[in-house]
Amino acid sequence: MERKKLIILASENKDSDISNKVTQIASSTATQLNRYDVIDRSQLDRILSEQKLQHSGVVNPDQAIEIGKVAGANEALYISIANFGQKGVPTEKQKEKDEDEEPETGLFGWVVKEVVKAEIDKKMENVERYPNNIQTVLSGEVRLLNVETGQSISSFNFSVDHTGGVKTKSLNEALKLLRSQMVSHLKSLYQLSSEVLDVRGSDIMLLLGEDMGVRKGMVYEIRTLDTKRMVRDRDITIAGKAVGFVEVETVSADASEGRVLRKWDDIEPGYQAHEITDGLFTSGVSGIYGNTPSNMRLRLSGYFNPFNRFGGEVYGDIGAVKDSRDDPDFQFGLGFSLNLHIIQTSPFSLGPFISVPF
Repeated sequence: MERKKLIILASENKDSDISNKVTQIASSTATQLNRYDVIDRSQLDRILSEQKLQHSGVVNPDQAIEIGKVAGANEALYISIANFGQKGVPTEKQKEKDEDEEPETGLFGWVVKEVVKAEIDKKMENVERYPNNIQTVLSGEVRLLNVETGQSISSFNFSVDHTGGVKTKSLNEALKLLRSQMVSHLKSLYQLSSEVLDVRGSDIMLLLGEDMGVRKGMVYEIRTLDTKRMVRDRDITIAGKAVGFVEVETVSADASEGRVLRKWDDIEPGYQAHEITDGLFTSGVSGIYGNTPSNMRLRLSGYFNPFNRFGGEVYGDIGAVKDSRDDPDFQFGLGFSLNLHIIQTSPFSLGPFISVPF
């Protein structure tokens, strides 16, 4: 794999300052992922100056493609802001105080109160009533464009909302949420894929390293090789089958090593390794029977950190239990457990756990 040369541009927006902030976040996030070569604004201005062209910073999709071609980019990330706003809102304490202070009135009193309230709202429409509890709302769309063909490759929407603090603080917190979304989406736009170089028991070597942004803790799905078949005079590709998961433990410049978390078939050199960007989630269904007192339950479980040394489970039970009169009573319960995996192997893990039903 090679880094993709990427240019990031924003659409026309009445608030150019927020467009610039979102563009900067996208640019810095893509750079930190290390799988993109981002053409920054200074490089872009120099290239366009040499070509005797101008760029104001806000463009439409067609212009983004043309600018991307001039800059020598493979793809263009086109950002458009759909909604941005900041306004003060009352806190819960202020709402309760206003409700407590509001006198009870009849119909005439209510009409008078609403008229007065409307007049006050009109006079204070340009005055911020709650300057210390600002709600910031920001949403938009990001499209990935192929510079050569002009086609849209993929897209995603972003939406953040934060309430609290003055305008600057509220905006900064909203932009932190945006950065978190950008990390996840930009990974998905260019998922890393590699090849298994070597297999030594539960240790796997992969053909990707720091040069492509591989870091300790990344998880890859291992698949068999794709196969080709002729169907109705057409060559089709059949995707390989998943055989296990590997977590990266050590990383060098151009390779990495990891341990097998789980496997359900043999892993061999040459197999494919594809990055998992959304994390691993496991769930289960089990039946439980007890005899002191006699009970039967169906348990639905969700596991967090299922393949790490420390993990846990959140579960819900539904079933029946016999009381002292030997009558079955309906039972419903929730709970969680914490576990420590003392022995970790690819087929299973073994260790103690603490269960806390409630």
